[in-house]
Amino acid sequence: MNYFFDTNVIVGYCIPSDYWNSMAKKAFKEEGNHYWSTTVKNEAIKVLFKTINNYENLFYEIKCEMTNDLPIRKEDFICLVKSLKNPSISNNSRKFNLAETVWIQGGWYEDALPGKISEILDEMSLDLHADVNKNFKECVNSLILHERKEDYYELLDLINSIKLPDSSKRIHKPDNYILLDANDLGWKIKLNFITSDKELLAFKEILKEITQIDEMTYLGDLT
Repeated sequence: MNYFFDTNVIVGYCIPSDYWNSMAKKAFKEEGNHYWSTTVKNEAIKVLFKTINNYENLFYEIKCEMTNDLPIRKEDFICLVKSLKNPSISNNSRKFNLAETVWIQGGWYEDALPGKISEILDEMSLDLHADVNKNFKECVNSLILHERKEDYYELLDLINSIKLPDSSKRIHKPDNYILLDANDLGWKIKLNFITSDKELLAFKEILKEITQIDEMTYLGDLT
């Protein structure tokens, strides 16, 4: 089987704390050829830089909220992290997991000094950079890069015009260009497009009709 990975699969693979990490790793182990495109690669780089920056901003906010040198209890630290109004990392379960990770890495029991917590946050920032760099290099080395040469203007217009009963649901950039990449590759080989984007998969049947994509599979359903 030939697999084409959407951007979210690459990001999930590269970031250890990402919700999709374990499923993306499983996708990479599927038997067959694994492809991505120049559009996917470039978009993944943008998302990875943004994600790292978001985490670093959150780490900085946590440090700023610890305003004294008194020990802080684990429960209070978790509440502190969850209370932060960081728009880029707003998911409470993700914040809770982050707080838990800080405590586990610190090896503390009931409380810890803010200075020690800051040290762990600095270590986590360095680890995140190292992990993303290592995992992205693995993507570069293990995935087959497809570069689309054709513009497919008519198909692009058709993709951009697709509407669901809810007319607000459309396919936007860069998804439309990623679909063109997969379509271009699909002229040469049978292709299964793997994504965690359920909104894009809502267009699955019509996209299979108008493109050379043979199948589209939700990352969470990949067995």
